[in-house]
Amino acid sequence: MKAWSTATALLSSLLLCGCAFAKPSNDQTSDPPGAPPLKCELTLSSWCIAEGVFELKRTLATDSINDRVWYLKGRFRPESILVVMEPNGCKSGFADSARLLHFTRDHPWEDRMWDRAEVQLKADGTCNLTFLLPPDDGDPMEWAYSTGLVLVRPCETQTCSGSSLSAIKAEIGVRRSKSKQANN
Repeated sequence: MKAWSTATALLSSLLLCGCAFAKPSNDQTSDPPGAPPLKCELTLSSWCIAEGVFELKRTLATDSINDRVWYLKGRFRPESILVVMEPNGCKSGFADSARLLHFTRDHPWEDRMWDRAEVQLKADGTCNLTFLLPPDDGDPMEWAYSTGLVLVRPCETQTCSGSSLSAIKAEIGVRRSKSKQANN
């Protein structure tokens, strides 16, 4: 009986930490296999923000390109803000594309430097979200890049149950590394 309770306790602790029977992977960008799909906390027409954001703020944009600016924060790194700039074209219709258009490092905005990525969600160019991320400073616990990006999901249907931006996150990661190495 004691062996059974020890085995049960060990199995429970492995399941809680997500280690049980998990195959090691070099891909840190995709959702864990077998994990339940994330549900959208806020659904917009062409994209949504999945559950997992600790603080969410929306403001009206002050430029002539975007309509709204979204600020997403995680629980433990409040300075690691993911900014999403949304043009008016994202308010109607579904996403039919998800590709990285541009990446730039050291983009100035609101008295701060950012990594800037423009992601196309509609092939006609009417819904290109702009993401601003704190520059990569080597902090493995930063939230905007590690978690925030995959909480933004393109909506290809009304249920918005499509894939996350995991592949685009990986591409942004490669470009961040290359531009960081080029600047050193």
